[in-house]
Amino acid sequence: MRVMGLDYGSKTVGVALSDALLMTAQPKETIWRDREGKIRKTLVRIEELIDEYDVGLIVLGLPLNMNDTVGERAEAALAFKDRLERRTSVPVVMSDERLTTVEADEMLDQMGIPPHSRKQYMDQVAASVILQEYMENHKKELEDIDRDYKSRENDKSRENSAAKSAKSKLKIIPLGGLELIGMNITAFEYEDSIIVVDCGMAFPEDDMFGIDSVIPDVTYLEDNLDKVKGFVITHGHEDHIGALPYVLRKINVPVYATRLTMGIIENKLTEHGLMDTTERHVVRFGQTVNLGKFRVEFIRTNHSIVDAAALAIYSPVGTVVHTGYTPVYGDAIDLQRFAELGKNGVLALMCDSTNAERPGYTQSERTVGVTIDRLFAEHKDTRIIIATFASNVDRVQQIINSAYKYGRKVAVEGRRQNCHYHNRVTG
Repeated sequence: MRVMGLDYGSKTVGVALSDALLMTAQPKETIWRDREGKIRKTLVRIEELIDEYDVGLIVLGLPLNMNDTVGERAEAALAFKDRLERRTSVPVVMSDERLTTVEADEMLDQMGIPPHSRKQYMDQVAASVILQEYMENHKKELEDIDRDYKSRENDKSRENSAAKSAKSKLKIIPLGGLELIGMNITAFEYEDSIIVVDCGMAFPEDDMFGIDSVIPDVTYLEDNLDKVKGFVITHGHEDHIGALPYVLRKINVPVYATRLTMGIIENKLTEHGLMDTTERHVVRFGQTVNLGKFRVEFIRTNHSIVDAAALAIYSPVGTVVHTGYTPVYGDAIDLQRFAELGKNGVLALMCDSTNAERPGYTQSERTVGVTIDRLFAEHKDTRIIIATFASNVDRVQQIINSAYKYGRKVAVEGRRQNCHYHNRVTG
């Protein structure tokens, strides 16, 4: 335990420090008080020193006119003492030790401080005298305080260790989506609660003859069905929602998504006859949902489809941030919320982007729109056929924008395209 000495001067607070059981006090620093007598910043700095040096007792020196109990500086010093005790929870004792000018000069000479620099050191030298005199006159009391302090610290250490050992671990279990394009699905498990982020499909490889869609293996979720609280969906692309109709037949839990994403999901559920048996919840940006031991916040991000969301997943052991996906397009990302989460502390950051392992960066989706527009301009009198994923809603919108600009008609064809665009997306 360290003891801190403070000298409350007219414009500054001098600081000195010493070990509780060593009788030599050392000047530490001089803190300039705020203007107009405010002491908030002074208290903040003292708090930092208390934490850094494990201070268990503060000895506060009184101003020279302290015996005049109505003096302004006397009142200010007493107010300072009260605020110190309330803010730091460290006991503060008052001392009436004084440092004469001659004594101060002798000490500053020993420290090698030149005369022109002594003003800023005077208060911390005074604090060291106050502290040293107090310790020499209160040895027995300091021994008792030091013993009590160590006992409290040991109790805190045991409590923290017990609390830490009692906490369960957060498990992050990728069930798909790693080292391949598509089939994104990740389970988060804490004690008796599991939430699942996304539930996508992948397209078959060249050697998968007769296979139309590849869906994730959810055996782990089936084996722990009583723990699964719901699916949380980031956006409406096939590689994030395509497997839902198949997985929901085995794991019938609520689905949470933003408005457009839920509209696309509901088209799938209608096609598979699951609308009446699936519990659905449309979530707004900034809204949080409670799922067992987890709380999930939806945060606006930008992607090549409207209503894409990042997730802040709050658990008893910390916050996991799931950033969503690139490339960027559309509405601005809520960067302020990400900054706030970072300031509060994040246990794990999960971010993903197709081809993220390659050097360079991904261009904005707007560059694709420029290319589409150029193709329409160069082929005004010929038919243009463009292939795209059905769930890439923003890409289809780019095509329609260019077609409208050049007076062209658009025909949408394909089983999934017809489902999305010939039928109005609801939600």
